[in-house]
Amino acid sequence: MEFLSKDFVCFQVEPISGGAVPWRFARQLNTVTDQLKVTLPKFVRELARIPRDATARPGRYTVRAGFCGFKEYEVETEIEVTR
Repeated sequence: MEFLSKDFVCFQVEPISGGAVPWRFARQLNTVTDQLKVTLPKFVRELARIPRDATARPGRYTVRAGFCGFKEYEVETEIEVTR
């Protein structure tokens, strides 16, 4: 995999109804990207805490996570905020 920036794992939270700017976060690499070689294991786990501001209003949200720039390695789910 060759990454176009230091962004490695990207996260996004977006209200399904629209009307708000999606929250985005990216874990960044600590090395120079043009010399980076990534070998993936069979299972990859990455966690990120979603801040309260990302889901400020009650409603349904789409949450996406994956390797930045590689849609084929992205997962997506929906959450519902009721508070």
